[in-house]
Amino acid sequence: MATLGEEAGTLAREINTVETSQKIVNGTPQNIANTIWAMQQMKLACPEFVAEIIRDADRIMANGNPQHVSNIAYALADLGYFDKSLFVAVAGQAERITRHGTDQCLCNLLWTFAVAGRLKENEEAVKVLWREVNKRDEDRFSFEEWQQLKIASLFAGCEGVDLAKSEGHQQKMDEASLLSISGSSRFEDEIVKELKSFGFEGFTREVFPFPGDEGGELLKIDIAFEKERVALELDGPTHFLTTLVRRKKGDEKEKPKPIRDGPTKAKTRLMKKLGWQVSRHSYLNNRKLNTGSEEVRKNFWVKKLGKLGVEKTTTKT
Repeated sequence: MATLGEEAGTLAREINTVETSQKIVNGTPQNIANTIWAMQQMKLACPEFVAEIIRDADRIMANGNPQHVSNIAYALADLGYFDKSLFVAVAGQAERITRHGTDQCLCNLLWTFAVAGRLKENEEAVKVLWREVNKRDEDRFSFEEWQQLKIASLFAGCEGVDLAKSEGHQQKMDEASLLSISGSSRFEDEIVKELKSFGFEGFTREVFPFPGDEGGELLKIDIAFEKERVALELDGPTHFLTTLVRRKKGDEKEKPKPIRDGPTKAKTRLMKKLGWQVSRHSYLNNRKLNTGSEEVRKNFWVKKLGKLGVEKTTTKT
């Protein structure tokens, strides 16, 4: 479905109806996994389909093989669906997954529990999965999997879950966390330029939210006012899901509010646990803001940042 182009939207809307969702969920775990994975690849919000999965989560997870369980849980967490009962059902399969699951299954699930904020309440299952990772040879894991494990470890530390690591595994996670392909975007550069023009100088870009540099290049704050402990996070198109609401011609109803994805929600939660005040600013809001005058834009930032205790450091005329 993820390769269908324009037809995908029509098919996805059909899947997200109650009737079709029920038919898929009543089918095999493989069909469920394939469908939700496709929705995740296209970053489509699908609340009706997800609701049906959650309603039957115990059966689906018990009947699915480790790959099915991993793919379903990963897709839901990435889309931002963090339902407690779903992750309890996933946790119930931990022992079986350690026996039959691939390295990728284990890493995906540990990342999933972290992003969903379900580490602490499923601590026993998480530790079962983590111990299995530590038993496996370091050479089996990919760079991306080491990054997933590092993220799980960072979230676990914030939630009070102690995940013991072998020296070799810790080193691999640390090495993976120091490499990142992400860089500043045009959107970020634009905001930085504007903040400076309006007299906000006391910020730093790409800041570690953790004490020291524990997180490496992972989970850095986009723009940080370190003195005030304020994190300004900038959300581009990849931070959002596409909603499957079909609007009739001439329908003047307000567009549905943009929905942020799972990793974006999780990063906000993590930074708050670390003592940061978090303010998010999306490219959608910025597009609207740019239709206003310079005075309107300046007042917007003065008000938005002022609420968090950030004041202009210079006076611009």
